[in-house]
Amino acid sequence: MDTKISREFWTDPEVEVLEPEVKLVALWILTAHPDLCGYVEVSDRRFTFETGLDPQCLTRALEALPKTFIRTSKGIWIRNFIRKQIGDGDALRRNNLSKALVRAIEALSDPSIRQIIQREYPELSDLMHADSDEDSASPCQALTKGKEKRRVEKSREEGDARGNNPHRDRLGKIFGRRESTAWSEKERRALRALSPLDPDDLELIERYYRLPEPPRGSLYRRKDLLTLLNNWPGEVDRARAHSASASGGSTRVPSPDPVGWEDALRSLYPDVATPESFSSLTPDLQREVRAILASKKKESGGGGLPGIES
Repeated sequence: MDTKISREFWTDPEVEVLEPEVKLVALWILTAHPDLCGYVEVSDRRFTFETGLDPQCLTRALEALPKTFIRTSKGIWIRNFIRKQIGDGDALRRNNLSKALVRAIEALSDPSIRQIIQREYPELSDLMHADSDEDSASPCQALTKGKEKRRVEKSREEGDARGNNPHRDRLGKIFGRRESTAWSEKERRALRALSPLDPDDLELIERYYRLPEPPRGSLYRRKDLLTLLNNWPGEVDRARAHSASASGGSTRVPSPDPVGWEDALRSLYPDVATPESFSSLTPDLQREVRAILASKKKESGGGGLPGIES
């Protein structure tokens, strides 16, 4: 496989102090067609032909980077190759290349390198045993296991397509959806990202979205399910603030409308009609608008305009 070399190579403390020729040798080893394990078969003739350097330069590079390259009788193993190119830990186990990597390790002609790789990447041991079990299974057993695996995966996909989730139907009803309506892949991903939903938050959203629209249109609510899910925390805060405002019964005299609040509101929600007054906005929206105005005031040098509150 082609080696991916990041710019961190040049800032590595071990590489920074190397001689130019040794740096070239290190780059040559990394790109000299290593296999999936990071093993490169090397000969002095090939090295000299491809780099124009004396074989002693290769020896000096290996001595300068003993933690990076391990020399064997026939080649060189790059210690971090698997980690940098494929991954390690759970990422290595889940990678689609993991089985091919196990087979490449088992195909190595040098048993000492196989042992070194297994010590460096112990997570590969489970994969090697699993691969061995699959190979030892009879054709009928393998076919049965394959069918069962596909059946489980298909069942999971079908259930996911229906949006199976204890809160799925309640969320759909907010926008008048039928229970039989399939969810899109984006909607399912958004819901999975929020799971598990707080039942109190869901009930708060349901009450907020059932409220009749007031004459001035001061209730800002999302128009579709995906947008609601993608902005769930903010919508919960908005619903909670409205609920607190509705039950608070405050009698204080409202302050004058901040200058420029209409433009600030349109910058936040360009597709929503602007209410007649700032006081008709929910407390949550008022705070968002004031934050925008305060930011603009700060950018303009702090002088501000009369009526703009920080």
